[in-house]
Amino acid sequence: MKYSKRRLISLLSSSLISLLLLTWINWLPLLCLLFLFSQLLTSLIEPIFSNYYNQLIPSLQRATLLSVSSALFSLVMSIIFPLTGWLIQNIGFSFTFGAIGVPLLFFLTLAILQGQFSK
Repeated sequence: MKYSKRRLISLLSSSLISLLLLTWINWLPLLCLLFLFSQLLTSLIEPIFSNYYNQLIPSLQRATLLSVSSALFSLVMSIIFPLTGWLIQNIGFSFTFGAIGVPLLFFLTLAILQGQFSK
């Protein structure tokens, strides 16, 4: 069975979001398994994105775009990581990560409905 890269990214993203939503089940053995599966899926996604970027972006612009992407990622994470830590401390681990999964599921659903992953 052969999938397009966009379809594969959609499938893996959906899987990661499902794992986040399953953290609402606050049972330690399940949380340990969810963590292991999330690491596995992340390891699968990284080379796919790297290959996708290499095919999508011309080599003369690739370094600049990847540098801008890295800078934006760092900026967003400098806000998201402390906020997530604060939420975990005040609300709890399971609820925080489950709550992160809800908007991600919404945005992924919008992207799929708009046809972002169908090409």
